[in-house]
Amino acid sequence: MNCLSAVVDKLQPVSNPLQRLKSFSPPFEKEATMQKFLKAFVRDERGVSAMEYAILAGIVVIALVAAGSSFTTAISGLWSGITTAITNAKPS
Repeated sequence: MNCLSAVVDKLQPVSNPLQRLKSFSPPFEKEATMQKFLKAFVRDERGVSAMEYAILAGIVVIALVAAGSSFTTAISGLWSGITTAITNAKPS
C-alpha cells in the first residue's frame, strides 16, 4: 500500500462538491482580514497618552543636552577661576 492509496482511503465522500470549496479560504479574504486589523489598529486610541509622554520626554532630553552644551564653556571658566583663586590664596 503506497501513501497515495492510504490518503484516498481516508477521504470522506462529499455529497455537495461546493461544500468542499467553501472550506478553503482564498488569499483575498486573508488580505481583507489584515486590512480590517490595520484599520482597527489605526483607530485604536489606547496607548496614545503613553506615546505623548514619550515624545515629551524626548523633547525635554534634547533641551537639556542643548542647554548643557551651551553652558560648557561658562562652567569650565567658573571652575578654572575657583581653582586659581584657591591656589593663589595666602594662608593667614
